[in-house]
Amino acid sequence: MSIKLIAAREEFLKEHREPKILVLDKDTDVVNMEGTSNHHPNGNFSNSWTKYWIAFTHETGGVYCAECGQAIWNDENEKSVAICRDILKQHQINCRVEGKELDESLDDYRSHGSHVLLDGVTYITPLCPEHNTNDKGLKIKLKKGTILVEEVDPRIEEEKNH
Repeated sequence: MSIKLIAAREEFLKEHREPKILVLDKDTDVVNMEGTSNHHPNGNFSNSWTKYWIAFTHETGGVYCAECGQAIWNDENEKSVAICRDILKQHQINCRVEGKELDESLDDYRSHGSHVLLDGVTYITPLCPEHNTNDKGLKIKLKKGTILVEEVDPRIEEEKNH
């Protein structure tokens, strides 16, 4: 974990309580919450729920979607970026062999710090972009071993009407 994230965590804890951490002991149904795109973590987490999650889990290894298990990357983990680049390169090779055009980019593997609801508590966990976007408002099944970090005192911005 970067020195910046350690400092952001310590600064956060001066003004806010420690979030609850929950490790799922079995595959578990949760709701992928809608209407949370205007929620931002307080503190110096660069408005990133993924960085908030990393700061409180101390996870520095590869990151995987809690729903499908796909490798996903984040700015704090060069190893995760390399893994996803390798996956993308393999997909490019497979498409060339099959004479198809690849319709994905590295952003399709970017970690989203997603809001999920379990037992009336809002938690953050990493999801791939596809499941974070397509499953909003739906019940989803998170994998055994998934680490959830409670959302504590979010900064909620007014939604802008277009």
